[in-house]
Amino acid sequence: MSTLVTEHDVFAESIRFSEDSMIVHLDDGRELSVPLAWYPRLLNGTRQEREKYELIGDGEGIHWPDLDEDISVEGLLAGKRSAETDTSLARWFEKRKKETAIPFDDAWTWLASKSQIRLKTATGKPLMATVTANSIQFTSPGDQMRPVSKFRLQKWYRLWFLEGRRENKHFRNESGEESEAKNVRLVRPLFELIARKQGEIA
Repeated sequence: MSTLVTEHDVFAESIRFSEDSMIVHLDDGRELSVPLAWYPRLLNGTRQEREKYELIGDGEGIHWPDLDEDISVEGLLAGKRSAETDTSLARWFEKRKKETAIPFDDAWTWLASKSQIRLKTATGKPLMATVTANSIQFTSPGDQMRPVSKFRLQKWYRLWFLEGRRENKHFRNESGEESEAKNVRLVRPLFELIARKQGEIA
């Protein structure tokens, strides 16, 4: 005796994000987790841009208006990565550079004027950034990190805003003692804040 099982259409109900993944809640009760690295526009978007999504139809797809990205649930279930060409992605990065390329000195002056900045990581963990003349000290409950020098932050700023390179491997500390992922957790909320406040900074 054989049993033929045909899966009915599956739709997305909601989405949430971790530091490096997108988790899609499906209408059949499953959760599907995929790496953000599969979708460069999501990876390089801000948290606010990623969280501003619209379900297509009954949930057969997801649309991000601020990132001009569309992903189908069928593609997610099949494990398909973004099929965008390098040329198309380069054009998108160039457009974003023009929109968000605030000079670092202007951004630093704005940060220094705030002295202390309350942030949250992508997972919602509180993060405090204390700005001094030549560095930023990041602190979160139970975890005080090494200060990040202004020089190091400027390098990361160039990678993030001007080159669009936001993978963990690009954000090593001078000493190499801290994990790459920790450095991204520090700079992502700070740089996303700068992108949101560009009208105030410029």
